[in-house]
Amino acid sequence: MIKCYGRSDSTWNTISELGFYKEGTTASTISNELSQISLYPIPANHQLNLKNLSNKVSKIEIFNLLGKKLITSKIEKTNLSINTSNLASGMYLVKLSDINNVSASKMIVVQH
Repeated sequence: MIKCYGRSDSTWNTISELGFYKEGTTASTISNELSQISLYPIPANHQLNLKNLSNKVSKIEIFNLLGKKLITSKIEKTNLSINTSNLASGMYLVKLSDINNVSASKMIVVQH
């Protein structure tokens, strides 16, 4: 898409907005589904519960804020509990992925 606006006092036009679209792209409903998952309690103490996992979610990963992967778990059911007692108190990123590697992320706090 290109939007151009001409000027009446000049023969030159200015491009004000330029967007590139990959052929066949659509909004991701899968990442929207992944973001609907409930994580509780926040802050987590010794256990993080995940509820409403759809059959599309296949993997959960927990990263520290430096990007180091600390926990990986395959998901085989709609509710899951993860032991967080080995994690230090602080903030973590939870990444939920489907089989096609479409993902959604949420922040959690662990406090002991």
